[in-house]
Amino acid sequence: MRTVRLSIKDSIYHNVIFLLESLKEKGVEIEEIKPTSVAMSKKESLKHFLNSSDVKPFEDIGDPIEWQHSIRNE
Repeated sequence: MRTVRLSIKDSIYHNVIFLLESLKEKGVEIEEIKPTSVAMSKKESLKHFLNSSDVKPFEDIGDPIEWQHSIRNE
């Protein structure tokens, strides 16, 4: 599979998306990257990044209190 990045004018955006969605059955995957606002705060930016990321930083921690004790003991 190959990846193609398109920059599309707003005036034809819906037409292009309609065309791409009609090709979904033939193996086309659509991932829309929405432009981020410059005014987005650091906190909002971090939330957006973590929500859109596959990384789960604390997934392997079974017991958080025991984990904290082990970190402090190191």
